[in-house]
Amino acid sequence: MDKTEKKGKETLEGLAIFLMWFGLIGIFLWAIAKSLGWIHSPEWVDMVPYLFGSMGGAGFFVYCGKVLNRLERVEKDIEQVDDKIDEIVQDTSVIKVEIKAQGIKIESLERNVFNPSK
Repeated sequence: MDKTEKKGKETLEGLAIFLMWFGLIGIFLWAIAKSLGWIHSPEWVDMVPYLFGSMGGAGFFVYCGKVLNRLERVEKDIEQVDDKIDEIVQDTSVIKVEIKAQGIKIESLERNVFNPSK
């Protein structure tokens, strides 16, 4: 992963976190101002919580998308590790067979050396 790709991912994650907090703070401030009577609102101002809520929701979903992307990458890494483990198991089986064959050869040599045929 090069630096520009990494910076782009960090920027997207920062944007998602900003949108979540901006939405939550916006709704909170609007609710306080409305309850204190500071907002005597026309209809469009009553839509403010929906605006901030949708911003927070957008941030949440962008962040969830990043998490799912990471999970997919982890899943691929696990599959690669699983493939490597299978390869190691096969190599180990081959080594066991070769060791057994060498053991048979050594036994044969020992019999010939220590018990020569007459």
